[in-house]
Amino acid sequence: MKKKLILIAILAFGVLALISCGQNTANSDTSTGEKAECVHEYISVGTTVPTCTEGGSATLECTLCGFRKDVTLDPAGHDFNASFDWSSDYTHASVLLECKRDASHVYNVSATIYEETVEPSCKTVGSQKITAKVTWGGKDYTDVKEFNLGLGECKNTYSFSLHGDSCTDGFDMEAVCSECGAKSHASFDSHVLFDMASFKVCGGEAVVKECPCGENVELDEVGACLGEVELDEWTETDEDGITYTFEHRFCTRCDFEIIRKKHSTSEGCYTYLHRQTSIVDGDKVLYSFNEPRYDVVDFHELVYSYDGGKIESCENGYTAEVSCKKCGYTAEITENTHALKFDFEKIDLSTLGACGGYLLIKKCPCEKSSDVSYSLFCDYEYSYEEKSVDGELHTVKTYTCDACKTEFMYDEYIKDGKIYGLWRLTVDGEVKYELSLTF
Repeated sequence: MKKKLILIAILAFGVLALISCGQNTANSDTSTGEKAECVHEYISVGTTVPTCTEGGSATLECTLCGFRKDVTLDPAGHDFNASFDWSSDYTHASVLLECKRDASHVYNVSATIYEETVEPSCKTVGSQKITAKVTWGGKDYTDVKEFNLGLGECKNTYSFSLHGDSCTDGFDMEAVCSECGAKSHASFDSHVLFDMASFKVCGGEAVVKECPCGENVELDEVGACLGEVELDEWTETDEDGITYTFEHRFCTRCDFEIIRKKHSTSEGCYTYLHRQTSIVDGDKVLYSFNEPRYDVVDFHELVYSYDGGKIESCENGYTAEVSCKKCGYTAEITENTHALKFDFEKIDLSTLGACGGYLLIKKCPCEKSSDVSYSLFCDYEYSYEEKSVDGELHTVKTYTCDACKTEFMYDEYIKDGKIYGLWRLTVDGEVKYELSLTF
């Protein structure tokens, strides 16, 4: 009896539910056909799929009463794979964005570079973090490169004690680091240059290096305003008839200037160039010094005689008597190896069509050791390249002058334990001189 009552109650509930959802149109929304009392349970019976940039639509139907309605679907948006391409020096990067949903949606975008650098010291390791960032479609894409800069160099102050009256007699040096207090000692036989002044400029650093005796000074312009420097030159003659050449180098982005004042003098067979250099910032002279004189063009024309008949080769040593064709200079030199090279041939490049310069080929008396030096007087463009040819690594230096349509090339490579050198002078596309030597 109890089971029958429960069954009757269930049937009665079901009938009420049917009446509730499926009652006549008098109790429905006649404007939409939607049953007012139905709690709809929808399923999709038709869909237009949205794309990355355009929306779609769907038709929904109630599983209880059959009512249908249409809804609008938003665009799906892009879903990119990002591939970053960096320059070799990590100063530029671009990102290739390829959409996973539509292969035709491809974008190549330049990235913004952010750099965070912790400078190294002699006590702490430095680091560099370079981030490339692109914001596209409201989303950020980044790629990060991190580098360990290692420990830096000590910031030394130097003290010197000369062995004699000048640096040519040798000297002792003590260096003390201002950061870590480390000390180092060294002894030298002749001139050694140390950093004595440093100027930060817009493109790098200019460093003056001076010998502790003050006689040898040079300027090292490593990276100084690279690519932004222009050059002016002019000459002036003073009341004593000495002609000075002025070379003015200046940066177009900052006030950094270098002014060199040059003149030459002759002593016997040698012509020396004297040069005074000033580093200028606006109206202020930051540093000024005289650079050492040096041989520029003219030199001895030496003739050698040696005891080649008394020895099997120069490897065993020899004595050479040297005299100059142009002046009374004579000397006697004893060598134990190939250290002394003898003039073999001198090529004046101006006779071959170049603006000027020379190629000097020297050989040892035993002809088992050779040497070549060259100097170009052209206003040339220089290029350096390392490349592999037939499995051998070649180092190629090329000097190109537009004025005389000249290209001078030196190619050096190692094969079977020997060094090979090739010199070639080409003028207006024609090979004027070529020399191959094995060292």
